[in-house]
Amino acid sequence: MINEGGITRYARNARGDALTKFGTMAIGSGATAEAAGDTQLVSEHTTGGAERKAATVTLEGSNLERLRFTASFAFTEQLIVREVNITDDEAPLAEDTGTQLLRQVFLKDYAAIPGDTITLEVDSVGSDATVQPTGATIVVTWDGIEQAHRLVGRGLTDSDGPWTALALGRDDTAPDADDAALGDEIVAADGLNLGRGEGSALAVTNVSTNGFVDTVRLFNRWAIETVGTPSVDVDEVSIETSLTVGSGVMPARMVFDDPLSLEGLYQDTYEHTFDYVFEIA
Repeated sequence: MINEGGITRYARNARGDALTKFGTMAIGSGATAEAAGDTQLVSEHTTGGAERKAATVTLEGSNLERLRFTASFAFTEQLIVREVNITDDEAPLAEDTGTQLLRQVFLKDYAAIPGDTITLEVDSVGSDATVQPTGATIVVTWDGIEQAHRLVGRGLTDSDGPWTALALGRDDTAPDADDAALGDEIVAADGLNLGRGEGSALAVTNVSTNGFVDTVRLFNRWAIETVGTPSVDVDEVSIETSLTVGSGVMPARMVFDDPLSLEGLYQDTYEHTFDYVFEIA
């Protein structure tokens, strides 16, 4: 189970905090069921070859939706293994000041004896569980899920960066998880003052949606300026990881059921808040 602390790390790094990434595996003997609020193993092993290990961190799955941690333990003592976690701190338990991403309890004990070696693979799996709003359809993209993993997985490149901008467009094609960009993005060259990064109040913050920090909130306010046309129809909005059109990735796309008509003759102002919520599933 992904823990609340792990979700908060996803949200904060997606906002741009660049906190320590996860890449350490620990094992223990605790059999207590996983809970969202877990912060460490119930009974972590610290000797006998069962000490914390630096995990190999990779992206797996057909859409790179799995953040996988792999580590091996070679036992020199007789030990019971029943639980495993992923943390951001390689320090021994007594010196641990880190955050736990997840904790998993096995269905039964594994009785390790000296000479045994086990290799464990633990996945943090991303998926889209969006509750659709009235009047629009939203999808979380595979690119966005992959990038969220890259921002928290130790050793993974994350050059596309955190969530930094909102973009508007004019394509009403239904959104899809494979979308890589808006269908018809409004850009600065259009002269409408509705381009990515334009506007007067761009802000990216973290908020608590489910009782702890789990959300990246993007807000912007645009005041339309038209050149030769009285209005423009906005059909789509996206979250972007770059202020430069054609760069970065698009973590989410929203398409309105009906176009939003902005009137240039009346200098319409449009405000949009887009929440990207990380949840425990």
